[in-house]
Amino acid sequence: MANKRLNYSRRYVNTFAAAYTKDMTKQHAYTDGTYTVKGVYGTDKNPNGIIVTLQLADDAIAAVEVTPAGTHKTSIGLQKKFAIAISDEVVGRPIGEVHLDRLAGSSLTTKGFNDAIEKIKIEATQ
Repeated sequence: MANKRLNYSRRYVNTFAAAYTKDMTKQHAYTDGTYTVKGVYGTDKNPNGIIVTLQLADDAIAAVEVTPAGTHKTSIGLQKKFAIAISDEVVGRPIGEVHLDRLAGSSLTTKGFNDAIEKIKIEATQ
């Protein structure tokens, strides 16, 4: 009976050790931290942008804040709606999987956000 318990214990310890080692050696594509960039969109004649502050942890978005930086009243209004909705859409998701098409009635602000995400991915790998 003692041998069966010992074999079971060894198996459990080996399984636990393998799982723990796997977690310890996991490589992350992006460096954890807080990043702030300006995402731009629009044309040369009508440029717009948003300021995106994003916190990365284990390659996922832990927190996000968007500050409107538009140049027109309509743009600023859409950016404010976008800023309210963005957290629910992206927090907890891997940054490598985030690409938005439309959010809170805005398709152009999402272009600025996607631009900011690409800039942050570059910065977080350097």
